[in-house]
Amino acid sequence: MRAWLDAGVRLIQLRTKTLASGPLVELARELGADAGRAGAAFILNDRADLARISGAAGVHVGQTDLPPADARKILGPDRVVGLSTHGAAELDAAMREPVNYVAVGAVFPSSTKGSAPGMRSRS
Repeated sequence: MRAWLDAGVRLIQLRTKTLASGPLVELARELGADAGRAGAAFILNDRADLARISGAAGVHVGQTDLPPADARKILGPDRVVGLSTHGAAELDAAMREPVNYVAVGAVFPSSTKGSAPGMRSRS
C-alpha cells in the first residue's frame, strides 16, 4: 500500500472477508495511519463499527451488509459512507440513502464476485 500512496493514490479501501475483528482493527489502524501521513483517506469495507473504532475515514457497505442509514448513525455525519449497487433498481434506491458515494458493479464476472446481475458471462 505504501507504494500506492507514494505514487499518489489518495483513497484506499480495505476489503477482507476472513480476518477476525481484533486483527482487522489493528490492520485498519496501521493502514489508516499510513494513509493519513500521505494525505490520503482510508475506508474500511463492511464494518461501520470497526471503521469508527479504528479511526477510518469511513465505511463501504454492500447490499447485504448493515444498511447505509445505520452505518451513518454509527459513523456520524462527517465520515464517508459508500454503497455498492448492482443494477438500476439498487442505484435508484441508493439515491435515497445517506451515502457519500455509490459504487456500480460488478460489470464483468470475476473470480471473487461471479457474474453481474443482468450481465452475460464473457466466453
